[in-house]
Amino acid sequence: EKDRDEVLGWTVRYYQAVADRARRRLGRVADPLDFSHVLADDAMPPLAGFAGAHDWFGAEWPNLLAVLDAAYAAGRHDDVWRLARLAHTYRVACPLLDEWTRMADLGVAAAEAAGDVAGQCWLRLSRCEIALTFELPGFGLADAEQAARLSAASADQRYDTLTLMQRS
Repeated sequence: EKDRDEVLGWTVRYYQAVADRARRRLGRVADPLDFSHVLADDAMPPLAGFAGAHDWFGAEWPNLLAVLDAAYAAGRHDDVWRLARLAHTYRVACPLLDEWTRMADLGVAAAEAAGDVAGQCWLRLSRCEIALTFELPGFGLADAEQAARLSAASADQRYDTLTLMQRS
């Protein structure tokens, strides 16, 4: 079991590092997550610009979801919400409702289980973006309101700004 936990930990760190690098090639990153120093450059696949990052996410998506599921089952909730947020940028660039929703829902559940306010805000805002992207009337409002409540209790002004943008 110890070996399994170590392998899962390494796998999660690998996907966090590569997903972070890939998402930065896909577009602007709003959250403060930064995994750029987790792995050495030679331990990561080459990602040539937007196309390389897009191709990596597309090829690795089933594995990324499997890692999310395994990490959640192992109680690695902080890792789960962070990896779900890192993969969010790919779903913005290549939106698929069911897959994006599944990932965001798992991220919210993990952030709640971890008691991480920042994670709850970011993943709830991801669900708001899903509602906006797919023009789902009425969806996302509860998440925006909950993110606003959470951000009001936080000292980080970024959350207030982000939640206000989602609610308008």
